[in-house]
Amino acid sequence: MDSEELMAAQESCTDKKNYLEGSYGDMKIRIKVEQDPLDSCDVDAMLDGKFLEPKMNLRKLIRLTARRKDFLCYLIWKGLLVRDPPCHVCGLPMIMTFRNSRCYQEYRCHKEGPAQHKVAVNALKDSWFSCCKLPMDKVMLITYMFALGYTSFETLVRETSSEECTTSRSTVADWMGYCREVTLDWCERNQARGRIGGKGVVVEVEGVKLGKRKARPLDNPSWVMGLTEIKVGNCGAFRVEVTDKRDPGSLLPVFEKLVEVGTTIVCDNWRTVYRLTKTGFKKVSVVGGKVVVQAPGVASARPGDHEWRAMKAKVIGFPRKKMETLVHEHLWRRHVKANCLDPFEHFVGCIKELYRLGGE
Repeated sequence: MDSEELMAAQESCTDKKNYLEGSYGDMKIRIKVEQDPLDSCDVDAMLDGKFLEPKMNLRKLIRLTARRKDFLCYLIWKGLLVRDPPCHVCGLPMIMTFRNSRCYQEYRCHKEGPAQHKVAVNALKDSWFSCCKLPMDKVMLITYMFALGYTSFETLVRETSSEECTTSRSTVADWMGYCREVTLDWCERNQARGRIGGKGVVVEVEGVKLGKRKARPLDNPSWVMGLTEIKVGNCGAFRVEVTDKRDPGSLLPVFEKLVEVGTTIVCDNWRTVYRLTKTGFKKVSVVGGKVVVQAPGVASARPGDHEWRAMKAKVIGFPRKKMETLVHEHLWRRHVKANCLDPFEHFVGCIKELYRLGGE
């Protein structure tokens, strides 16, 4: 093989774990590639608009993760990886270097002279990819599919497996749990914004019993209590709480925690809820499936029923511990849909808020 033929074969090679692999006729070629540092100019070019695409889709994501340098720049741009952390010896920005492993990246600082030192820091520490044995491109694919609602184990195993390695169901289950922890954090931050309702505001209370009520009834069923502000034509702020019972001892602390005093509460004709009037709330019963509210323009015909049907279909049959995470996932998806947000971009933003790299 002459030099021109070798160059042509190298151009047809593909990058795989810092090796160029290809073929020329019946001959297979495998050439080691030297480590290529991620320069600051690459990230600067990205910040200038290189990755400013309207919306991410599966085709763009696969194309992006195939180019390691562009993929790392994208993660830095989105705030999922810290950019150029200072060296703890000299204080100068460190440079990211590529490693053979697709599960590990590191920042390095090598200086010669009187202050000679060699420092290497894990670039994935305390990030979404921290302590991960799964390749980063597969993690990003699972993240994308979860954000768009593809949570079937069979689908995730099939789409993240390759000829060399098959993704296990336990790995998929772990990452589904990590993703739901992100939605849990979002719900907790949303709940921390304060109570809903107020004087002159109508809040509808709806409860659903999660468990079979006739065939094989549960000894300790769970109740999901949802509270929704009723506005003209749509639903407003939303709060949710999971309780073991629907008695006064369980309901009153929920209302006092999530609803402002003076709010008009619309609910089923529960005898236990009449005690709300003693704590400063106003109660309106549901008659014949319709809500009767004196305030003009806020009458509603039980707008929350479809929310509970969708939620119950997802969480029924799950144990209490998993049930709460599924409820939080449902609330996050409800928020994304109601506000016409891009699910992947919003989920990446939630990850950034949860991990807060670089002391942000």
